[in-house]
Amino acid sequence: MKTIQFTIKPLGPFATPIQGDTLFGQMCWKIVRIEGEAQLTQLLSTYAHQPFAVVSDAFPAGYIPRPCLPAIFLGSAAQDPKERKEFKRKQWIPIEIAHHSLDTWMASAKTDQEVLSAAQSAQKNLQQSQPRMHNNINRLTGTTGEGFAPYAVNELWFAANISWHIYVVIHEQLITMEKIHQYLQSIGELG
Repeated sequence: MKTIQFTIKPLGPFATPIQGDTLFGQMCWKIVRIEGEAQLTQLLSTYAHQPFAVVSDAFPAGYIPRPCLPAIFLGSAAQDPKERKEFKRKQWIPIEIAHHSLDTWMASAKTDQEVLSAAQSAQKNLQQSQPRMHNNINRLTGTTGEGFAPYAVNELWFAANISWHIYVVIHEQLITMEKIHQYLQSIGELG
């Protein structure tokens, strides 16, 4: 098994957060379109005991998410509500300390604002949801039809100047790094 780190820099909005299961599903569709359904069937035939690839969510470059554990396991026994609230905001662990013991991670943990500040981004949030107005269009007539019924769809925008890392663990006997790169690049270009 080999872990590969891919770096992306979103330039436009997304409909959903960049999640590993969604990326894996999109990658499966790319395999079908590029290699054929038989190739995907072969890759998935051993997936339960020997996955060809495991895809992570996207994380701010250089960070991994803090584990969802009780605060006591992460080195905090704070009773003061302000301290507990600040502790909860520290969601990002620098990847270079991932090999340290769990109880020392929080000393280096960062909030969203600290990650943005380190990247010299002037934005206030790593991700921001904004509504975008749409309307149903009758494709035959090119009009809205019998009424004007606009609706909002939320778009997810990622902070400018922030790169995101996606980690993919591959089984090298089943798939190559070049193939994974090809599939992810195609997803990035075409959706």
